[in-house]
Amino acid sequence: MLKFSPRVLVFLRFILFHWIIFFLMRLAFFFLFSGAAGELELASILKAFYLGAKFDLRAVMWLLLPMLALSWLPLINLRKNRKFWTGFYAIASFFWFSLFFVDFGYFAYLNTRVNSSLITFLYNAKTSANMILENYPVGWGALATFVFVYIYANFLNRYVLRQNYFFVIKKSMPNVLGIIAFSVLFIGGLYGKFSYYPLRWSEAFFSPNNFTSNLALNPHLYLSKTLRHRNVTYDVERIKEDYEFLSEYFEVNNPDKDSLNFIRHIPAKEKSFEKMPNVVVIVMESFVAYKTGLWNNPIDAGPNVTALAKKGLYFSEYYVPVEGTARSMFALMTGVADLSKYKTASRNPMIVNQNVIMNYFDDYNKVYMLGGSANWGNIRGVFSNNVDGIDIVEEGDYSEDRVDVWGLSDYHLFKEAIRKLNSQPKDKSFFAVVQASSYHRPYTVPENIPGFQSVEKTEDELKYGGFISNQEYNSFRFSDYSLGEFMKWAKEQDWYENTLFVITGDHGVPDNGAPFRTKSRVEIETAPFHVPLIFYSEKLIPEAQEIKKVASEMDVMPSIASFVGIEYKNQAMGRDLFNPAYDSKRFALTYTYHRTGEYGLVGEGHYLKVKPNGRFLYQLDNEAGAVDLKEDKPELFQKMSKAADALLEFGKYMLYNNKPLVNKKAQLN
Repeated sequence: MLKFSPRVLVFLRFILFHWIIFFLMRLAFFFLFSGAAGELELASILKAFYLGAKFDLRAVMWLLLPMLALSWLPLINLRKNRKFWTGFYAIASFFWFSLFFVDFGYFAYLNTRVNSSLITFLYNAKTSANMILENYPVGWGALATFVFVYIYANFLNRYVLRQNYFFVIKKSMPNVLGIIAFSVLFIGGLYGKFSYYPLRWSEAFFSPNNFTSNLALNPHLYLSKTLRHRNVTYDVERIKEDYEFLSEYFEVNNPDKDSLNFIRHIPAKEKSFEKMPNVVVIVMESFVAYKTGLWNNPIDAGPNVTALAKKGLYFSEYYVPVEGTARSMFALMTGVADLSKYKTASRNPMIVNQNVIMNYFDDYNKVYMLGGSANWGNIRGVFSNNVDGIDIVEEGDYSEDRVDVWGLSDYHLFKEAIRKLNSQPKDKSFFAVVQASSYHRPYTVPENIPGFQSVEKTEDELKYGGFISNQEYNSFRFSDYSLGEFMKWAKEQDWYENTLFVITGDHGVPDNGAPFRTKSRVEIETAPFHVPLIFYSEKLIPEAQEIKKVASEMDVMPSIASFVGIEYKNQAMGRDLFNPAYDSKRFALTYTYHRTGEYGLVGEGHYLKVKPNGRFLYQLDNEAGAVDLKEDKPELFQKMSKAADALLEFGKYMLYNNKPLVNKKAQLN
């Protein structure tokens, strides 16, 4: 049996004592604010308390860490100098308990938990202080805090930190097992869950209900997390200067420079569907365009995507704004380019609330599937917090086991997707986003996949096609093969004919100087942003077409809504690819977050690139290479420069200002 040493018993009492305090404060938060939160579901409230308990345990573990690490030192040894630790935690409790009161007041004022925006009130300290004194019982709060600290310190000294005898590590197995058990508890408390990815703040945003999500948060951890994202980098004055261009570019319904209105009300187009079409968006990992036959790669690793493109609407000049999967999924779903310099936008709790067009598909069942965990990149919050009733299917929900760090293989994920889509109610249409990830290091190709065989290419063939190894080449082939199998399986289902399939890549990869590519595209490095976009349906799109107009990832969701015939409001960066009104002014912004000051803009046949050492205008397809044409085409250069600067600043602004419409249906009317 386990036997805990006196010091470990102190640590365990410390954890339990503080965990109870944190729970009581969460309970107080619930009773204080639930009355104004509208109708609440019991299951959601219980889940919020469950998640909150895990966040609280993590906070307690961080609180314990100083004593755990330093109480062995002679001068502040826990046995000899209990008063030091009592005083240390009494002082600490003044601050962390005071934060609870600040948090309650902050929520009462702004309907959100305390976060890094608290710092902005310090810029007007006198006004903020007067507002607080006039609106909140500061005196009673201060008195309550001092009373709490007094009671807390006495209880801590008498009952929590007290040891009965000197701590000695004995070699007996029960003592060793006790230390191991405590270590597991401590590490588990910090990690937060039994899965590949740890507990993350985005799990608190499991519901579109604001109060429920806020109930699950721990204010101390949330404030700490948001402080890392406190620097807002957009320039409002620049947005106002560019407002005329931006409002015309996006065709804003009611332009208003003073309020910076960018809302566009897009009415539903008349459609003759007997039943609203299903939508399946398939996002393929690193599915760069040049590695397929669509761009005449001599060792085409994507014959299935090539065949689908030739049977559907293929956008050959389609670009994602930023490299990186989490950044791409954020842009796809929100219509806002992730222009964060360091951590991705999906990891920033300050911008988790976004107006998402998928949420306007009111009569649809909505599903998001990925082979790994939705905690990856905190992508869970983007979906669960913004899309009503979305069903997130992830690792742990499948019968198949993960094959590597990224979860299920594409083949098995697509098999699971067929099962999931077949289980949807027949009386409603569905909208599913399926995110594949096999074509990613370590390039794992599972064994015994029916019908798939790896092939070997020579080193020269691989180099000419832009591949670094046979392992990478076959990984791309496997991902493409899995997509082809999915389409075969889908064709056998009764929902196939009434389904729009939208197939794209999350981002591209460098071309490794592939000699078969146009020299200019190699030198100006378009490959990381250039991926295929295909709208495919045998019944709904009877005539295939290659569309060469410039398209951006932010355009995908507005275009799907337009195609299907869904009314929506948009205030982000995306526009309908099927609306000819935009055809004379189509651009695709690109942003290289890992290089200081580098961004670009794709226009018709040209690419503007901005670097720290200057601006350059290139022709996309030029066998002479990256020849700067700004002197030869000054008007085009000025036009694209203005557009690039305006869209870049607008993207930064929209990260923080694409808030969901509070009453969506009311505002549509």
